[in-house]
Amino acid sequence: MPANLDFHPHRMTTPFTNLCRLIPRHLQFGYTSPQEAANLLQEVEKSHPQGTYVIFDDVTPSDLEPIGRALRQTVRNSRFTYEEASEALIIRLMPGLAREMASRSLSSVILSHVWTLPGHGPWPVTPVGSARYEVPGQRSKEADEGFIPSTRQFGEFPSVVIEVGMSESLSALRLDAAWWLVHSNGATRMVIILRVKKGPCSWRIEQWEMVTSRFTRRTASSPASTNCIEIDEDGTVTPANGQLVIPYLTMFDQPHVAGADIVITSQELSTMARNVFERS
Repeated sequence: MPANLDFHPHRMTTPFTNLCRLIPRHLQFGYTSPQEAANLLQEVEKSHPQGTYVIFDDVTPSDLEPIGRALRQTVRNSRFTYEEASEALIIRLMPGLAREMASRSLSSVILSHVWTLPGHGPWPVTPVGSARYEVPGQRSKEADEGFIPSTRQFGEFPSVVIEVGMSESLSALRLDAAWWLVHSNGATRMVIILRVKKGPCSWRIEQWEMVTSRFTRRTASSPASTNCIEIDEDGTVTPANGQLVIPYLTMFDQPHVAGADIVITSQELSTMARNVFERS
């Protein structure tokens, strides 16, 4: 049955509540058991082959692991975003080889640049995949890909996160980006979102960071897109010389004498995208 999710407009707006408003009523459910949730999601996945977002209410923190175990038996790929105060769990279903290949390809290219930085040792950053990150007692979230510099301990938030989705999820992906930037207390400094389309194939890449507006008197920063790149089915990159640049001190916590920005050129982006288009 649909969940009775009481998100009132006059309450504080957060990335989570905004994402809840994007989820249609027929994809809102009341939680009963891990197996029932897995069965429901299996049916949703059949009717939404490009992936979608689903929400369950009445979910306690202790329910998350049992739900995760049940989903691993029935659903191909999913990510959790949990809000403890609301006892609400958003599950992003992410079927499809094209999405998975895009996610892993972008992560691999970024790592290849990091690992060639001189004087940084063999593991200057660690890829963390879909590990779950928590704001204790408040909320938690899983990314598609993430990177932790060697100055951080296991469990600390990644400095850079990648979120990947299919055709109709751009607005939701932007709210995923906002979640990391707002709730990591500055630890996550950049989120790269990648929207994948098929028929015809295309990619849209956006970089999101905390930005201080020049047009208001407020000094507080808010999440904003700082770069956008489109790649069409032929591998044509728009803008023509579009680059994906991750500043050194966005990925890393401390300066280094041999530190340099991570720059993925338009040619690299084109080659990577065409490889995925041809194979998925």
